[in-house]
Amino acid sequence: MILLTVQFAYFIGKIVNELLIFYNQNPLFSFVSKEIIQILIFALCIYFGLKMIINQKEIQLKSLKKSFIWLVILYVLIQVLDSLYSFYGISSFDGYIDKLALYKDYLKTNYFILIVSSIVYYLQLLLFGIIVVNHSIKND
Repeated sequence: MILLTVQFAYFIGKIVNELLIFYNQNPLFSFVSKEIIQILIFALCIYFGLKMIINQKEIQLKSLKKSFIWLVILYVLIQVLDSLYSFYGISSFDGYIDKLALYKDYLKTNYFILIVSSIVYYLQLLLFGIIVVNHSIKND
């Protein structure tokens, strides 16, 4: 479940980032918006996913197999959508490459932003742990 939510959050964050780059937004705003959206989507997916799991009275092997199959199908679907988006998405529009070059140049001049990008991934894992502990404390 965590791999699926991380990938889904990354996919949505990538779309938002590329849209903001395409519409000539401030590179810092594009970057911060992407990171915030990734964290929010990740937290919401984990929260509602755990809520659905906890609300089940008893977990049966049949429902567990069914849930696992759905998670694998959703993961593969997100991977396919991500690949299709990479080929046919905003990056295929005219002028996007020049705008992306300006965005990358801005990121190269500000190394702190790249460090924050790395920290966001670990923040998502920490957030996952906090949500799990919070749910387990509420249900005890």
